[in-house]
Amino acid sequence: PGSQIPLHSHPDMEVLCRVLFGSARYTSCDIEPAVVKTVGGKPLRRLTNLVDTEVTGPFTEEVGPHDGNVHEITATSQNGMAFFDVITPPYRSKVPFYRCNVEGLVEEVSVDFYSGGFEKRMCDYHGARPDLAAVDAACLDKHELTEEEQQLVYAAKARNKRWRRYQL
Repeated sequence: PGSQIPLHSHPDMEVLCRVLFGSARYTSCDIEPAVVKTVGGKPLRRLTNLVDTEVTGPFTEEVGPHDGNVHEITATSQNGMAFFDVITPPYRSKVPFYRCNVEGLVEEVSVDFYSGGFEKRMCDYHGARPDLAAVDAACLDKHELTEEEQQLVYAAKARNKRWRRYQL
C-alpha cells in the first residue's frame, strides 16, 4: 500500500485505466487555467472538479482530454494491485507532473521532484486493439492474490531492491 503514480496529466489525450486486481485510491481533477498567484516565479493554479474515490479491480476509468485529465493513482490493498493504461493519441510532449500545496494550489514540477520512489518508462504498443470484454471476463473473481501469487511477489521483493522501495 502507498505506492503511487503522482499527480500528472496526459494533455489532449484519452486515457483508459484498467485496474486488473487489488484496490487503489483514484483521484482526478481539472486545473483552472487562471493563475491564482506566483511563488518563486512559478504560477500556481486552483484544482477544480475533484473526484477522490477508492476502486477495486476489475475496474475501468476513462479520462477525456479535457475532463478529469489530471489524476493520481495510489495502491491501497495489502496484496498489491496492478493496472494498465491505454492512451491515445501517442505522446507528442512530456507528461506534466504536479505538486499540490497546503492551500490546494498546484504547480507543475519535474518528474525528478518525485525521485524518492517513482520512475517513468515509456514504450509503444503495436499490438492488436485490446478486447476489454475479454479482459473483464479474465479478471472476474481475481480481486486478491492467491497464496502462490503472494509468494512470488515476496520472492521478487527479496531479490530486487526496487521492490523493497515500492511497497505493494
